[in-house]
Amino acid sequence: MLWLHLIIDQAGGEIIFGPKHSEAGLILIDITFGSLDRAAPFSLVFRGNETLTASYDSDTRITLVGLLAGCGAERDCAAWAVVRCDGDPYGLSRPENWQQGGEGTDTFPLFLKRYRTQTPENGVVIHLPTRTQQTGRPD
Repeated sequence: MLWLHLIIDQAGGEIIFGPKHSEAGLILIDITFGSLDRAAPFSLVFRGNETLTASYDSDTRITLVGLLAGCGAERDCAAWAVVRCDGDPYGLSRPENWQQGGEGTDTFPLFLKRYRTQTPENGVVIHLPTRTQQTGRPD
């Protein structure tokens, strides 16, 4: 596994991951946003994936986008990269994304959102809106 820390500045941009190959390892990209007031959106593109899951753990306050553990046939097995962000920049902690913990557990809620591609040749594209798009105001 390779770990990489990136700081995303106000200009936004995108990170594009190509399709998974047989000899592909796993990369963890830890993203920090240099400014909460981004002037442009930031996107993640996972080529070669038809579906991709993002999760937000409200206990650790961490968002993960990419490969899920225990990869079954219906899971995100084509992903070879995981993107980690502090907090919930994708707004995953909405009631419709809430997942029930195990029976009788005192765990904090886990929120999951499944993204599907509109065009399989392009893969899954996940956009992180600017602060203004998230809140409706520039501040």
